[in-house]
Amino acid sequence: MKSKSLILTVFTLFVLLYPNLTQAQEKLSDAEHKIKVISKKLNLDESERQQIRGKDTILSELYFSIEDSVETERVKSELDYFLAGKCNEKQLALVLKLERLNKGARVELNDNIDPDSAMHFDSVEDFMRWKAIFEKELEENVKTIVTKDSNPNI
Repeated sequence: MKSKSLILTVFTLFVLLYPNLTQAQEKLSDAEHKIKVISKKLNLDESERQQIRGKDTILSELYFSIEDSVETERVKSELDYFLAGKCNEKQLALVLKLERLNKGARVELNDNIDPDSAMHFDSVEDFMRWKAIFEKELEENVKTIVTKDSNPNI
């Protein structure tokens, strides 16, 4: 009777813990896959790989930037800026995400701006909503002047 109870307990524990073990393994293999892709595209050395290993947000943004065809040199430049200690993880992730969502627009961090006079957004999504509204207003309110060329052969 004790052996049946022990087997049932072990089986129950296995059933309860197995999903957590497989999720942890999938997360690890996903991170390793991202590191391999990033390393190959950006020509990272072992030291650079170690500095980004375990930083899920950075790995994801670097990976998505590469997959979304953001200019490789630009992504590498932003990563080098981070690796040199000139920005933190949150700033790097923000710059990469903004450049990716804005299809390669150049985004730079500037510490010289007075925070009281700058625009503030709680998230990238808030910025993207503001940008869409701004572009729509601009399109509606700016008149384009089209002139006809007197020499159509040029």
